Amino acid sequence: MNNPIVASAFIGVGVVFVSLAMRKAPFGRGLAYLGVVVGAHNVLRALPFAPYPFAMGVIFLGVSSVWILGVGYRLYRLARVSPALTS
Repeated sequence: MNNPIVASAFIGVGVVFVSLAMRKAPFGRGLAYLGVVVGAHNVLRALPFAPYPFAMGVIFLGVSSVWILGVGYRLYRLARVSPALTS
């Protein structure tokens, strides 16, 4: 793929699938649904008729940063709690 916007949309679909799988895991429903919002926003951002592309990009950057940091924090906490994950 030579188009970064199309590639970004595919990443958004992947984020939605990962987030839906996270609902049953110890990540919590809030973080999972935030991931669904991030993925859907990434797909909408790639549409050719998306309004306000700069504002949508800034919103996406903020929300996706919160989601990525939240997932990283949860993984860090799980690794500290469960010694089986560290060995």
